[in-house]
Amino acid sequence: KISSMEMENNVQLECTQNLPARATNPLKLVAFLRSQFGLGRYEISMIRSSYNIRTPRQLSLDEIAQCRG
Repeated sequence: KISSMEMENNVQLECTQNLPARATNPLKLVAFLRSQFGLGRYEISMIRSSYNIRTPRQLSLDEIAQCRG
């Protein structure tokens, strides 16, 4: 049986989204993701001038707007 602590540590990063780097403030993006999901519960990479983010759920358009530069 998996404890709730183990389940929290094995967060599934099921959703992938691409945000254009020119329209995204990286500091706002990191602060937002950390506040929503917690430290280490998301991934960010840069691919061809876009931030590729992996999160437990899809970000809404309003949430993405909060990360604009």
